[in-house]
Amino acid sequence: MGVQKLATQVRDLCRRGVWYVEDIGSYVPGTDTVDNEQRTHMGWEDQHRLVSTSSANLVGSLCMNGKHAPCLDIDFPARLVPSSTEGHFHLYLDREISWEKYAGLIRAMAEAGILEKGYVQQSLKRGQSFLRRPGVTKQPEKAKLSTHY
Repeated sequence: MGVQKLATQVRDLCRRGVWYVEDIGSYVPGTDTVDNEQRTHMGWEDQHRLVSTSSANLVGSLCMNGKHAPCLDIDFPARLVPSSTEGHFHLYLDREISWEKYAGLIRAMAEAGILEKGYVQQSLKRGQSFLRRPGVTKQPEKAKLSTHY
């Protein structure tokens, strides 16, 4: 798939704005530092403009309706795997974190509507989250095993 077609699909999917920015600034990996010397001379509002897809160098989280659809720069391995339910996915982030941080992350994702609240509640109750292995499908309702022991 061509870059132009992919960019158009991303924009249309979420009604995101595509932007051209003269100087994006650069994040210094491993620090909380952003090289923004250019931004001190020119405000953010003066540097960016909404443009056509063919002229854009960025895709933003800000959608045309004023809401945000997350687009994240993840600097470690991650996989998005289709689940057995059409249009649903399982996200695997290959980064180990403490239970406290993980619980906070999934709570925040539930609050933002990214994760189902029931899924998060069960994960918190179990002390970890679970996903079906790729290729394993949900059992028909009658065949489900009881969760009561």
